[in-house]
Amino acid sequence: MLFRILLLNCFLLICTLWNVLGIVYPQQTRTQQGACDREKTPTLTVGIFQCASVFGDKTANLNQMEATSRKAQALGIELVIFPELYLTGYTDFSLEKVRQMAEFSDGPSFVRASSIAQKYNVSLAYGYVEKDENGTMYDSAMLINQTGDRLLNYRKTHPTDIERYYFAEGSDYAPVVDLNGIKISLLICFDISFPEASRVLALNNAEFIIIGTANGYPAELNDLSKKVTPTRAGENMVYVAYVNFAQTNGSIPFYGLSRLCDPTGADVLVAGSSSTELLFADICPQMFNPNPNPFFKEFRRPEIDGKICQIY
Repeated sequence: MLFRILLLNCFLLICTLWNVLGIVYPQQTRTQQGACDREKTPTLTVGIFQCASVFGDKTANLNQMEATSRKAQALGIELVIFPELYLTGYTDFSLEKVRQMAEFSDGPSFVRASSIAQKYNVSLAYGYVEKDENGTMYDSAMLINQTGDRLLNYRKTHPTDIERYYFAEGSDYAPVVDLNGIKISLLICFDISFPEASRVLALNNAEFIIIGTANGYPAELNDLSKKVTPTRAGENMVYVAYVNFAQTNGSIPFYGLSRLCDPTGADVLVAGSSSTELLFADICPQMFNPNPNPFFKEFRRPEIDGKICQIY
């Protein structure tokens, strides 16, 4: 009996210390879906659009973007997220074909997407083939707000071995920007495989990481969706959206499983493996973690963590 009393007292003392230190585990502030209170905390209605693209036909894909934005407006969706290289589709294009499809970041596709965003009062995140003034090509992602302004243009920092035949590596991670009171940044596909990428964005105070992908793993083997995406969300205490294609008519089949996870790593939205779907939900990061995260700001050990950046 005495042992039980001592154990209980120790437990209460530990709880008191955690409260004094201001440490909040996400599980303690977890909200049910639909519980976001817009009057109390910034909230964003996010749509993930799992789809098929028409290979090499940017006009057709922009038309689909407009139709989806029209539907999003009717549903009250404030941000629609499209997959990696959405505007061109992702297949085994020749190098010459990719060069033909590449655009400057402010090129005609951006102009059309910007007008769509303004017309339907919806923000858009999508992938495309970018070229710079030297003709160098990048696997890039764009974030446009509801007034048609470009918030982010991110060049994939971790292209795969095959992608390096076409695309140069981006030189840095995207900054964190504000969209309707939510702090957002971008990654692309293979970037999610590197924990450092998501952690850098979290250290820069991102609350929501958007990841367009072209993941060709069959559903039963798609651990990047089923395991890695929830892990990145939970370990960084951020929302993560992972948005894939669902189509099998190209040289590389894609089996969906697009996903939105909350800051505990729990699923908010999960798409199927074979269908075009527009799924949506409210996100409200500050209901999970209203204060600066002490795990990042107080307990990190950068003097030893820097070893991860050494070249071995």
